[in-house]
Order: sequence, then structure tokens, then C-alpha cells
Amino acid sequence: MSENTGLPLDESEYLFLKLEGAMTRFKELAELIEEVEKLTSYKKIIRGLLSFLGTQRGRDEG
Repeated sequence: MSENTGLPLDESEYLFLKLEGAMTRFKELAELIEEVEKLTSYKKIIRGLLSFLGTQRGRDEG
């Protein structure tokens, strides 16, 4: 049903609404991917720092 008129949707309105929904889901997925990429880079930085600190501690103890 069309929101404005209460009449059944024609095919073009139906396809437009499906496209609009798909675009919204795509945008949400893109945002989620960006967040995961941020976390991944932080994990790499943290692992690198821990590795570096571990080697430094080994030198200090030796």
C-alpha cells in the first residue's frame, strides 16, 4: 500500500522501496566494515607494542 494514498503500490513504487531498503542495508554494512577495520588496526598496533615491550623486557632481564 502506498503511504500517501492508501492505494496498492504499482511495480515501480515497489521496486523503488526495495532499492531504498537495499541501499540502507548496504550503508549499514559499509559502516560496520569501517568499524571492524578500525578495530583490526588497533589490534595490530597493540600486538606490535606488546611484542616490542616483550623484547625490551627480555633485554632488561638479560
